[in-house]
Amino acid sequence: MAKEFHCSVCGRKFETKQALDQHVRDAHKKTEEHATAKKKRSTKSIAIYVGVLIVLALIGYGVYSFVTNVDTHIGAVGSTHTHQDVKIYVNGQAIDLTQSKYQLKARHTHFEGGDGDVNHKHATGVTIADMIKPLGLYVSKTCIKGDDGQTYCGNADKSLKVYVNGQLVDDWENYDTKDLDKILISYGNETPQQIQQQLASITDKAKIESGTAGSELPEHVTEAPA
Repeated sequence: MAKEFHCSVCGRKFETKQALDQHVRDAHKKTEEHATAKKKRSTKSIAIYVGVLIVLALIGYGVYSFVTNVDTHIGAVGSTHTHQDVKIYVNGQAIDLTQSKYQLKARHTHFEGGDGDVNHKHATGVTIADMIKPLGLYVSKTCIKGDDGQTYCGNADKSLKVYVNGQLVDDWENYDTKDLDKILISYGNETPQQIQQQLASITDKAKIESGTAGSELPEHVTEAPA
């Protein structure tokens, strides 16, 4: 019996391999090309779909970060609860943080209850920059906004200085605030004596809020010099 050659696509029989090959080229080439093109289109559609999802996810995360004003290094709200005594001076004038525009401006860090002396930190990783960003005062490491809405930047005569527990801190933007820290943010051309007066104006209310009033201060905190 002569050998038969079967088409794997339609099952037709042929007496020679050449005849089968010719049949496949004539009858099924377009079908294969169509299937290949369809597969390419399907792969392209999946790639586009995945790309759109990624873009939407990035946009969503960006919107969330903007709305919540929370940077990625900050922990979840409730991951800690500490307090810091704070004073902010611009050109020798203390900013009145008891004003409603400075109260409860963010969930992760805020001033509350009409008190402008104590910051409440409710999430790990909150830095000094994070603390004043929700207040609308942060501009940059060398610039700050005053209560009048004007931006004040360091120049030949005046500078923005930040003290933590009586010590000048250079990289203050990234300083992770600790319980009972005493923080002074001061813009101007103050003399050392004036800086000492500003440091002395920082309250001890954080101890009350943290329930440590009457106990010794932590090692990282020292009383401001008189």
